[in-house]
Amino acid sequence: MHIILASAGKAWCRMSEKNKKVGTGQVKISESVVSSVAAVAAAEVEGVKMVGGKRPINAKAPRLVSLLFEGNQVTVDIAITVRYGYSIPAVGKEVQNAVATAVEAMTGLAVAAVNVYCVGVSFPKEAKDTK
Repeated sequence: MHIILASAGKAWCRMSEKNKKVGTGQVKISESVVSSVAAVAAAEVEGVKMVGGKRPINAKAPRLVSLLFEGNQVTVDIAITVRYGYSIPAVGKEVQNAVATAVEAMTGLAVAAVNVYCVGVSFPKEAKDTK
């Protein structure tokens, strides 16, 4: 499978020459799909409060993930907020592994690197003292 960055800013996968000969067509994957896969994978890691620093994972989360395509590889930059009490380096490493595994498994793209930026720590809300 060959991965290319299309001129319209969309990443897409083109099936191999063998598949073209039998007429099976093409599979195209947009950048927003790759971003969504990365955001959801990061959000599922224990200790991650949210992807980004302003709001939890939602439909706008793909904008919080940056992708750089070079040849047949992609580098993923992702910002996270970590829950208080968790080791930031350990959570970051788990995010790197989860994102790389998910992107490679779901898209077929080779992941060159996953750069994780911890942009905040989420502290637990204190219970209100009612007297």
